[in-house]
Amino acid sequence: MSSSSIPSRRNTSTSKRRRTAAGLPLLATTLFLLLLTLTTTVTTATPISDSLAQRAARRYADFDGPLPPIARSHPLPPTHTSADAFQLTPEIEALKHQTLVQRQAKHLTDDELPPLQVPESIKTSPGLIPCIYNMGVKIVTPVSKEFWNSAQSDNLNYHYLPLAVAYPNSTRQVSHCVRCAAQHGHAAVAARSGGHSFSGSGSGGQDGNLVIDLGALNKVTLSDIGVRDAFIEPGARLGDVVKELWAQGKRAMTHGTCPTVGVGGHALCGGFGPLSRAWGLAADAILHLDVILADGSFALVNPVEHRELLWGMRGAGNHFAIVTRFTFRTQDVSNKNLTYIEHNWADSIKGPRDFAKFLDGMTAWSSRKDFPAELGYHLQIVPTMSRDERAKGIVSVKLRANYIGPSQAAEMVFSSLWPELRSRGGETLATPDRGSKMEEMTWLQIMEEWDDFGAPGDKLNTAKERLEHNNYVPKTTLIRTNPAAPASAGPSVGKQIPLEVWEAWAKFLYEGAETNAGAGRWSWNVFMEMFGGHNAFHLKPEVRDLSSVPFLDGMWLIQQTVGTWPGSVVDPPGKTWVRKMHEILNTALDKAQITKSSYGCYQDADLENWVEEYHGKGVARDRLYRLKDQYDPFNLFRGAQHLGSKAEREAKKAAAVSAAASNKEGGQVSWTHDIHPLPR
Repeated sequence: MSSSSIPSRRNTSTSKRRRTAAGLPLLATTLFLLLLTLTTTVTTATPISDSLAQRAARRYADFDGPLPPIARSHPLPPTHTSADAFQLTPEIEALKHQTLVQRQAKHLTDDELPPLQVPESIKTSPGLIPCIYNMGVKIVTPVSKEFWNSAQSDNLNYHYLPLAVAYPNSTRQVSHCVRCAAQHGHAAVAARSGGHSFSGSGSGGQDGNLVIDLGALNKVTLSDIGVRDAFIEPGARLGDVVKELWAQGKRAMTHGTCPTVGVGGHALCGGFGPLSRAWGLAADAILHLDVILADGSFALVNPVEHRELLWGMRGAGNHFAIVTRFTFRTQDVSNKNLTYIEHNWADSIKGPRDFAKFLDGMTAWSSRKDFPAELGYHLQIVPTMSRDERAKGIVSVKLRANYIGPSQAAEMVFSSLWPELRSRGGETLATPDRGSKMEEMTWLQIMEEWDDFGAPGDKLNTAKERLEHNNYVPKTTLIRTNPAAPASAGPSVGKQIPLEVWEAWAKFLYEGAETNAGAGRWSWNVFMEMFGGHNAFHLKPEVRDLSSVPFLDGMWLIQQTVGTWPGSVVDPPGKTWVRKMHEILNTALDKAQITKSSYGCYQDADLENWVEEYHGKGVARDRLYRLKDQYDPFNLFRGAQHLGSKAEREAKKAAAVSAAASNKEGGQVSWTHDIHPLPR
């Protein structure tokens, strides 16, 4: 790993350049201007079919001088919290909540919403806003008319007030924003690619971050030589990636199915999708990265340069740097037979006991040694209801799957499922009574099928779909029973989940359907994704140590949410309900001694021990800490859930030891964790 300083462009005034040129002879001046023109031309050219060395030379051309030391406007404290950069009074919190309720109750659009009146008690870091503005970067502050819309995440349940939102349109402008934040008050920085984090971490997951919105960095370019890697900028949405790779060369890459999710955040936390078992996670497909480090410098991150950082970025990248361009491995889907599968159950699953048997059969089928990597699926579990129709005690299950191969081969794989279900619940359980579909399609058609937000005939329209925001409270459990994982991965490897676990969970879900929980106000939704299993790509010995995504024993990724309709708010009973649903499942797993964790891409604002829940314990976690200390020692890239600087971690550890000692002596200690409180 290279430890040399990364080149960057010096700030050189135009007047100084002119004085230098004016003192040269006419011929020298002409040559100087000609050279300057040629340099500019070379710098802005972006050929695709070049070598890694040529790419490095070209990318470094934007940063053609060593970085001067960062001049801080005031001393940096040894430890800090989010309150150091931004302090919200109770009045501001009340104003913020009142404005959100007003907007949702009256169905106001962003243009109709009255400007947010920000009192003088909100203090910005002196010089930060002018520093960014003077570099030609668009910036939106709390006094701007655009502020409310700029501050929004996709999930309106987690709405925060940033210090400001910057909109860079180039790698260089991203560098300027980072350097300004480091120089002026050490403002907390959060990079936002699409704003689809469950808990609003694209805005920092807290009030007071400088949000660097990467939406303008959205190019998708397929290499025209060799293996045809893709150069994708972080602001590109997954739906646009699908369309562009298909249009440019009938290629695809592994990722999720929500079209409006930004590539940046998705790939850096892992990036799971229906073909991840065959192609790996999005993080596994990362080959090289162009990044801006915490001092504003540019770096190429690849297996040669910054190799350890590449490992960390593949799974925990938001803690170390801002990516301005990815190089991804792609897959040829031009001549492949791809099959889309749907099976739907409702009335044929007769109550919680049948439902538990159904899940028991599904998990047994998925644990088979011959289960092909080419098949990836999830179950969507919902009450059979709409906003105006009661659930009537019926729960619906939709199985959705992709299979790499013809439909006849897919039918052969599913032929082993029906006996598993039949042996547990008879013919009715093995009969999808709400319809089935198994059809060969192109890659583009399959991804359109997965798009639940686009109108028929207008799928993957990301510009339109991202205008609609969601409002939900999520909880996630990763069940770690993968039978194909190494035994050292965890104590539950290969265990079959007892029927009693599913019975306890099913009882609660059906009670909610019978009582019509949340009728007209909110509804619950569960996704149960097959994360692991035999023959999965990320379990290959040559792959599994290349990323910081933990938990090779992960088998089932269960996402539980309570959400509401546009213009509504998830009320307190809804939030209580989803937390209870999550608690019942986790308690049953604990009782059965089944290991579980959370998942870093499905962030949970309630977690306090989130580092271990997302990244594990021991060696892997300590590697991430060392990377943080090396590349972001002052913890510039931080939010509600951040790794922290070494000083911060030591301070928290000391506080925990002190609290434990006081409790042992019978004393009472109050310790505030630097995390976001429960959702509003």
